[in-house]
Amino acid sequence: MIEKVTALTATQNEPEKIDPEEQLPDQPDPELPDLARLYKRRCRDGDIMQKCKHLLIAGMLPGKVALLLRLPLEKVQNLYDNSYNTRCRRFAKTNAYTNARLALTSFNEGAMLAEICAVLGLPLFTIVRMLRDNNVSESAINARMPPADDPLCVEYRIVLERKAASKFKPIQLHSNRCKLHPTTAAITQQTSIQQASQKATA
Repeated sequence: MIEKVTALTATQNEPEKIDPEEQLPDQPDPELPDLARLYKRRCRDGDIMQKCKHLLIAGMLPGKVALLLRLPLEKVQNLYDNSYNTRCRRFAKTNAYTNARLALTSFNEGAMLAEICAVLGLPLFTIVRMLRDNNVSESAINARMPPADDPLCVEYRIVLERKAASKFKPIQLHSNRCKLHPTTAAITQQTSIQQASQKATA
């Protein structure tokens, strides 16, 4: 018998070329963690859901809120569709005392005046006046002022010029003594006169 010997060719040791159109066999997906329990636990967290509502009312899209807080998109979309959006709700306005305390706290933490204006939604003139009322020095305020060409600073100078040109004096509140009953005010005045005379004779 004649043995058939296969000769080595030059292309025998090259890697086999794979046709890109050839479909590869389906490979099993790697095991992924079950997020159902995580989503349920976070949906039951009151603080997380409250923050979710605040972000939706502030104008953030439901998809971004779901990614940021790791919540199911269906839950966030349901809240958005049920009045938790910028069209149906808005944040309640805080009073002047709360704004003043927030401005002072932010300033003490190192925030710039432009950042405080953006957070509180107030003009620069109001923020500066609140800080001055809380005994913040002028040098510290000037160090945090925005650039001169900033719209906040331009508006601030316009308000200063308008206030300087105003002919009306600011309203001065009366002291508490003027609101007392006339008899009580007279007794208080008489007592102060007697104390002053005793000091003079002593």
